[in-house]
Amino acid sequence: MNRFLWLLMVVLLVGTAVGASLAFNNGNPFGKAAPKTKADNPAPPMVVALGLVDGDPSVAKPLPLVPGRIVEVIAEGTEVKKGDPLLKLDDRMYQATVDEAKAALDEAVEKLTQAKDLPEQHRLKQEQQQKAIAAAEAERKSAKFEQDFNLNKAKGGLEVNKNLLASLEERLKQLDAKVAGEQARLDELRLFRPKSEIARAQADVNAKQAQLAKAQWALEQCTLQAPSDGLILRVTATVGEVIQTGIPGQPAPIQFLPKGVKVVRAEVLQEWASLVQAGQDVDIEDDTYQGPVWKGRIRSLSNWFAEKRHRIIEPFMINDVRTLECMVEVLDESPPLRIGQRVRVKIKTK
Repeated sequence: MNRFLWLLMVVLLVGTAVGASLAFNNGNPFGKAAPKTKADNPAPPMVVALGLVDGDPSVAKPLPLVPGRIVEVIAEGTEVKKGDPLLKLDDRMYQATVDEAKAALDEAVEKLTQAKDLPEQHRLKQEQQQKAIAAAEAERKSAKFEQDFNLNKAKGGLEVNKNLLASLEERLKQLDAKVAGEQARLDELRLFRPKSEIARAQADVNAKQAQLAKAQWALEQCTLQAPSDGLILRVTATVGEVIQTGIPGQPAPIQFLPKGVKVVRAEVLQEWASLVQAGQDVDIEDDTYQGPVWKGRIRSLSNWFAEKRHRIIEPFMINDVRTLECMVEVLDESPPLRIGQRVRVKIKTK
C-alpha cells in the first residue's frame, strides 16, 4: 500500500512539472519562452547607477623616476602651475655624476681635436720616412763605392788589407738591413688610416655625450614637476623618507588633480544598459545622505562591459559584476562636488 502511494505521488509531481513547462513555453517543453513585449515589461522611467566624482583629466599620481631621499615636498591643497616643483630629492650624487660625465666628455673632445691633426701628421711622417730611406740608400751607396774602390786596387796589384775588405762587406750587409727596415716602417705607415682614428674619436665623443645626457636627465628627475595646472589633493611622503623606484604596488607620494571639469564615472548594470544613451539628462545625488541635487548630462558611453573601475569594499557596492561605464558631465556644481565622492546618478529614460 505504501509503495502505491509513493508511486502515485511521483506521477503527480512529474505531471505537474510537465504541465507547468508546457504552459510556460506555449506548449513546447523544449522551446524558449515567448519574448515579452514592451507592454508586458515596460521600460522604467529612470535608471539609477552608482558612480564616483572624478576630474577630466582624471586624478594623476606622479612619481619620481629615480630613487633618492626627499628634501622638500609641497603641501596638500596647494594650487600649482605647470612646471612647479612638487617634490625634490637629494641630488648631490646625481650632480657629481653630471660633473664626471662632463669631464669625460671634455677629454673625449680633446682627443678628437688631436685626431683631426692625424692626416697631416701621417703625411709628414711618410715624408720623413722616405727621406730616411733615401739617406740609408745613400749611405749604402757610399759604402759600396768604397768597397769597389778597394777591390779595384787589389785587382790592379796593389796591396789591400783583407780585414778592410771584410769590414766593408759587413758594412754593406748592415746598410742593406737598414734600408729594408726603413722601407718596412714606410709600409707600416701606409697601413695606418687617420680617418679611422678620427671616426673612433668621434664615436667616443658621441658616447660621452650620451652619458652626459643620461646623467643630466637623472639630475632633472630629482625635481618632480607638475605636469599641468592643477591642485594637490593628497601628500603621503614626508621630508627624510627614501623613495625607491620599480617596486610594484608602491603608493604614490602625491595625488594630483589636473585642472579641468568635474565628471561622474557612473556604472550601469548590463540589464539597463540598452536604456542609456549619450545626451540624456541626469540628476546626481550623494549616496550617503539626503542633500542637494546636481544636474548633469551623459557625455559618452564605454564601448565594452568591463570590470568596475573602482573595486572597493563598501556597503551596497557589488564588485563581482561587469558594468557599462558612462561619463556624466556635471552641469551645475553648487554646492561643489568633491573628488572621490560616491553618488547616485538617476538617468531619465522618458
